[in-house]
Amino acid sequence: MSDDARSVGALALVAVAALLVVAPLSGGAAAALTDAGGAVAPLDDADASRDEAAAAAALQSGNETVVHRGENATIVRRGAFSIVDETDRVYSSMEDEPVVANGQVYGVFTGNKLVGDEGEQRFVSALYALDAETLDAEWRVEFETAGLHGRPVVADGTAYVVMYEQGNGTTPDTYFLHAFDAESGERLWKHELGSILYDERTRASDTHGRYHPIYVLDGRVHTLTVDAGRQTMVALDPASGDVAWRQDGVAAGVGTDGERIYVGYREGQNEYDPGAVLALDPATGETMWTRPNGDLYGQQRVSLVANGRVYAARPARLDRDEVGSVHAIDAATGEEIWTETVSGNPRIAITAVYPASETVVGETWSPIDESDVSKIQGIDDATGDTRWAVSDERLRPNWEVYTAERNLYVHSPSGFSVYPGDSLHGPDTDGFFPQPAWTQGYGDFNDIRELAEADGTLYELRMTTTRMAVSAFDASEGDRRYEFEVEGTRPYMTVANDTVYLETAGLIRAYEAVDPGTVPTDVSGSVGDAGPAGATDAPQRVGGATDGGDASTESAMPAALSGTGPLGAPLAVFAGLALGLATSGLLVGRRYRF
Repeated sequence: MSDDARSVGALALVAVAALLVVAPLSGGAAAALTDAGGAVAPLDDADASRDEAAAAAALQSGNETVVHRGENATIVRRGAFSIVDETDRVYSSMEDEPVVANGQVYGVFTGNKLVGDEGEQRFVSALYALDAETLDAEWRVEFETAGLHGRPVVADGTAYVVMYEQGNGTTPDTYFLHAFDAESGERLWKHELGSILYDERTRASDTHGRYHPIYVLDGRVHTLTVDAGRQTMVALDPASGDVAWRQDGVAAGVGTDGERIYVGYREGQNEYDPGAVLALDPATGETMWTRPNGDLYGQQRVSLVANGRVYAARPARLDRDEVGSVHAIDAATGEEIWTETVSGNPRIAITAVYPASETVVGETWSPIDESDVSKIQGIDDATGDTRWAVSDERLRPNWEVYTAERNLYVHSPSGFSVYPGDSLHGPDTDGFFPQPAWTQGYGDFNDIRELAEADGTLYELRMTTTRMAVSAFDASEGDRRYEFEVEGTRPYMTVANDTVYLETAGLIRAYEAVDPGTVPTDVSGSVGDAGPAGATDAPQRVGGATDGGDASTESAMPAALSGTGPLGAPLAVFAGLALGLATSGLLVGRRYRF
């Protein structure tokens, strides 16, 4: 090969290297123009490109960002709120999940701040109200040395929240119900609910469960006092916070159907003292009916109010070889409709009623005897007869039950099974637990954080020690609608108005699934959200059919190497020059026969 030929070859290769340099630079320039609100497009598609650019600019206004593109849906992050950034790290975390109501998202955040002339560090909490679409802060109220008890409730333009002011360890914590104007955050009033030592808080929450009850009915705000023993149902004037009426002796659960308030009443302090279920008029506090225990020992806990009935659970004595019982009471008259014993355990909690199959679902357990295996018990709501009871041995180890309006879900660390509520009773279910309609494995995710069913969609928050993903399924068929990964550790999830709200480490984000055709393809992904998860697993139907989920349409080439990231152009220049010099040097320095 001649020297001239080698020179021509070298020049050609240098030209190729130059093209490798210029192409990424042009890509970077195009990306810069796009980020600045411009558009780069062929002239013959100018009108369509202008429309797409306008849509992209509209989407990127505020906090809106595309975080995942799939065949069935594009996931848009509508907004984000960071309490760490908002308060310059004074607040760092949130208590419990966000509450969505009145077009707002409510959350109570906690932190520490220096107060007083000597700069004493104090524990503080703040109630925030955020715009439900943008997550922009609308107002906040701060509480010193106070923590959340329950969750905020919003009704008739007023936001209510129960907070406790901390004692010093030897003195009790004091609880207050606060009322704020939902639009402005103006404090309307606060009412003291009682005091209790920190170590006795669980005894108070045993009366009402996880959330402190707040019912707004018939022109009254109803809630419970906070005491270690029996508590008092109080009805307050929503304008002033003054007491309208009270009912003492509440010791075993409360509930409402919007017409009456039902409480588990007990005469004495001992849980086996005589008791009854009372129905109270929300406006006056008048007892509308009483259903006493009769010859049974102890109180009846109001476990669930649904389908025109009050389901009350009576615990068995733990010092005797007894099992508990459950009673269905007519909500209007107080007449007992049926009673049934618990399957092998002293405790039961009624978790759901499925009217289409006339099935009452309860979870049974023993608080002291591990040999008493926990069970799910299905009871005929017409007769009170047990249709089936299934235990750990039949299901999966470490299972949990999530009951929703449409389906019953049984989940464990390996996956979950779905049982439609209308199939829980039929020719093949007397004495036998029904077959699931569909099941779902977790793939490379090893645990489930939360399930939520809303408007025919099952939302699932799954996780590993380092990764998390949100999946959405058709609740009836099990077809996966989408899945996307998110950053953070052990978040809370709330679903409202087709929007998924996630909170982790003081950061709230709002995600919405939209039709893929409504979002321009040149809208970039977000900063701070993980990339799309793609289809990692598929629902397994009982009949053997499977359906795949969304597949990612993102490019596999990293942004830095495609010239679109912040380091894209410099790295591409370096790579182009290096490749050009290296290849030209190889071809010029070595002799090849042509």
